[in-house]
Amino acid sequence: MKHILTFLFILLCGHIAIARTVDIGYTPHGLPFDEEKGDKLIGGLIYDIASLIVSTAKLEPVFHSLPVNRIEDFLASGHIQMLCLYNPNWLTFPEHFTWGPALLRQREFFIIRQQDEDITHYEQLKSFNIGSHLGYIYSDTLMSLFDDGKATRISRRSTAELYKLIQLKRVNVIIDNDYSFFYLKRQGKANGLQLASLIDNIYPLHCALSQKKPKLNKELLSAINIIANQNDVTKVLTHYKQYLPSSANRTPN
Repeated sequence: MKHILTFLFILLCGHIAIARTVDIGYTPHGLPFDEEKGDKLIGGLIYDIASLIVSTAKLEPVFHSLPVNRIEDFLASGHIQMLCLYNPNWLTFPEHFTWGPALLRQREFFIIRQQDEDITHYEQLKSFNIGSHLGYIYSDTLMSLFDDGKATRISRRSTAELYKLIQLKRVNVIIDNDYSFFYLKRQGKANGLQLASLIDNIYPLHCALSQKKPKLNKELLSAINIIANQNDVTKVLTHYKQYLPSSANRTPN
């Protein structure tokens, strides 16, 4: 009888441990958004902010690296419960998910070599080879240039590979967010590059929640609202302050 009770206790503890985890999806691009060691996410803005949300809900995070073209399916099916630092415009059916308040705002710039002519309007991009993130959706104007064949899109999965394209002169420009640019600049990995004047878009970044588990959905949404109201994201950003200038340390008003 004693052995049976011990076995049941172990099973119960295991069930509790599993029930207290939250599956979080992300697409790896590199720092400052994600830092991997082997196949495990160990740091970056996504890791820090998602972990803060989950710990506020008194739960445990489990991170899953996913291809960008599958991440929406995984969220819709409930295989992952949360997707952080995302924008509704990047998903096909954003209305299928619960969206928390905006936690950050990111600007998407065209990045050029320091000796190149500044880019101030989209007409200058015609006939250009433009480096972009794989599967990423940009402004309607830029996407039209790609769709109409007026500019050529050359995509890479990782941010580091994207910057190599322009440094090796394999593209005319790349497009990336200011968080990544300033981080890589301070790391010495964006040498010889500068932000062009043209901003492709400004995106509020949210966390999206699967609606397959209503109770968990409610708990996580409550936690997101708590950290948003307490401005805890600003505290997370201080960890990256040495890399991100004050102009980039922006949380929504």
